[in-house]
Amino acid sequence: MSDEVPVHIHRTDGRVELRVAPRARLFESIRPWIRAETLEPLNLNDGTVMLVDEDAWVRKSRPPVNHYATDRWFAIVGASHAPIIGDVAIVALADLR
Repeated sequence: MSDEVPVHIHRTDGRVELRVAPRARLFESIRPWIRAETLEPLNLNDGTVMLVDEDAWVRKSRPPVNHYATDRWFAIVGASHAPIIGDVAIVALADLR
């Protein structure tokens, strides 16, 4: 298993960035990339996990809705949940083990 993990960053404006993070500091690397204090993993049931900013809703200056992330998440859980806001990171589930 490689010491580096590919990370896809999906921005609220639709841009996608591919970054690489050291496995030993995966969450610590991702947090500033998506401007998150606390990461919440959401299993996308396709071998990947979306890491979202768990605290984005409580901030006074909330980032906009991430339509890509919301559409992916609603396809799994249904539209009864709140939309996902802010940038997100997607990594392989195997890289979190």
